Amino acid sequence: MEKIIVINIKYITIFFLSLFLPLNGVSQGILSSTKYNDIEKKGDDIVIGIKSMTMKIDTALLIPKNILYKIKGNANNYEKSEEFYKAIKSKAYERKLTKQLYNLTFVDNENIIISDTLRNGKSETSFLKYKDKIIRNIRIKKLNVFGSSFSDTIQKSGPWIEKVGNNLHINTRDKTIENNLLIKKGDKIDPYLLAENERIIRSLPFIKDARILVISEPDIVDSVDILVLTKDLWSIAVDTKIHKAATSYFNVYDANFFGFGNKLQNIISLKAKDRNIINYHQGLYEIENINGTFITGKIEYYNDDNIENYGIDIEKKFITPETKYAGGLFITRHNNLEKLNENNLLSSKERVIYDEQNLWIGKSYPLTSKNASSINRSRIILSAKVSRKNYLRCPDDNEDLKRKYFNNTSILSSIALVKRNFYTSNLIYNYGRTEDIPYGYLLQLTTGEDFGQYFKRVYTGIKLAKANIINKNGYYYSSIDFGGFIRNYTLEDGVFDFKVNYYSPLIKKKYYKLRNFVKINYITGIYRTTDDLININDRNGIRGLKSDSLKGFQRLSFNFESVAFTHLYFYGFRFSFFNFADIGLIGSNRTSIFNNKLYSGLGFGLRIRNENLIFKTFQIRFAYYPIVPEGINKTSIIFSGENTIKFEDLNVTCPAIVKF
Repeated sequence: MEKIIVINIKYITIFFLSLFLPLNGVSQGILSSTKYNDIEKKGDDIVIGIKSMTMKIDTALLIPKNILYKIKGNANNYEKSEEFYKAIKSKAYERKLTKQLYNLTFVDNENIIISDTLRNGKSETSFLKYKDKIIRNIRIKKLNVFGSSFSDTIQKSGPWIEKVGNNLHINTRDKTIENNLLIKKGDKIDPYLLAENERIIRSLPFIKDARILVISEPDIVDSVDILVLTKDLWSIAVDTKIHKAATSYFNVYDANFFGFGNKLQNIISLKAKDRNIINYHQGLYEIENINGTFITGKIEYYNDDNIENYGIDIEKKFITPETKYAGGLFITRHNNLEKLNENNLLSSKERVIYDEQNLWIGKSYPLTSKNASSINRSRIILSAKVSRKNYLRCPDDNEDLKRKYFNNTSILSSIALVKRNFYTSNLIYNYGRTEDIPYGYLLQLTTGEDFGQYFKRVYTGIKLAKANIINKNGYYYSSIDFGGFIRNYTLEDGVFDFKVNYYSPLIKKKYYKLRNFVKINYITGIYRTTDDLININDRNGIRGLKSDSLKGFQRLSFNFESVAFTHLYFYGFRFSFFNFADIGLIGSNRTSIFNNKLYSGLGFGLRIRNENLIFKTFQIRFAYYPIVPEGINKTSIIFSGENTIKFEDLNVTCPAIVKF
């Protein structure tokens, strides 16, 4: 049996500290003698202070005699070990040199330990005890993309491939992080604002994770320092997608262009059967948070077969309850070759060109005064939007197409009551990154008028949404959307949409951690045009299923997925296995949805993800479809790159019509 002596770098730091510190009340002569611990087996975990290690082979540990540690649930030793590190901090803060050495070496445990449960805690909890203290200084510390973690912020030398990756990567610039801070030197600490700020930085597309730590000194009770810890994603990626076996897409993008936080993306399509084999498919340049204003700007071009769009988008959202104003401007041109459903001419196509502009603005009114407790973060949001669509080329005038192709201007306004906070957790949609889970409620009423070329209509809609933890039994999100136009006292182009999402708690097994996901969705159209249909394909109901014949005016879908997060690890790549079952019905809305044929899909697969890279999650999925329309295969194997799924949000954006 091979034996290895493991010496933690923190012991060297403690030794250095001990040269300066009289450790009264702490273990004297802490490095005076050592002992061998029992042989630890491969796979065992040992916790020393705030650092944990997993034994990769059978190992003998050389540990200083009075260093306390935990192996497999020795809670008493672990608690004593925490007390030991608190004593080290207290002594280190007595002198300026040792204080700086401590801050560069250690991170307070209370803010960085994330447990594998659905409800780890409310995001503001760790900041509550610092409420109203003055911020003395704000410091930013950026960890290496590879080989570093929030549980041990010492930058270590790792395998050569990690060193190469870290050297090639351009870290996010300090100014970019500063632009995303809601706090400044001299401010009083608002626990909820700090939690929001941590979430905002963590949600940036080029950031893997972020923590805001409050550093206090025992002899200064009225002020604290702020340490902002960030860890980048490897932001440059190449993505490929094969479609219909004859078309391939190659996507090259950088989500953090030269560390400025801007996104540059270019997609090239390769079509084997086309004369023009190589085509420019999509281009995008996005500026995230322009000069600290939280305004995002985007320029985009898209070209795919019969569709060509290009335009600009500028928007500021209600990023926190403290955001007073939001708004946006969207301008685009569409140049499409569209199929027409005119009488029985289903195969006819005609060029449709139109311009589209949207302008919206909103104001938030908090329901609590500045001096009141910020626990109740409810607010009322008033917003208004003006939209214009102008057709430059469209099909000839006839009654069947007047409701689809016509110039129109619409004015919408809404009033919303919203309360949104967050829990923090992990192992839900990601493989270890901190995930922010929204909870609260949203009630939004929307109304307005549509001034069309041939007629005008009044729009009215309502949205109800609620999300929360069900004690220790999981998390749910539910919503009801209803909206439609009224013309000549008759409802038309209406939509009713109901959905429920449920995530189970994490079920811990010996070799993996299991989480279950359930989604239920029912949607129906009300007095819609004959060619305005929905389908049940892929993400709309049955994963992987694609059929042009499965369309209708109402749809009911049930999706179940069970994901096993494994301990498998290879150079930052993590692996999870999943199985799923999808059931769906689709058809006419003139009869009960249950009168339609039941379609289903069953399958399993593997997902591979490296949280240090901005690459999509690689997925291999096998599916079997018991009942399918004629001409559709009953089995499929799909290799694909999957975007990370995001939680349904409870935030208010511009007034909008319910989508069908």
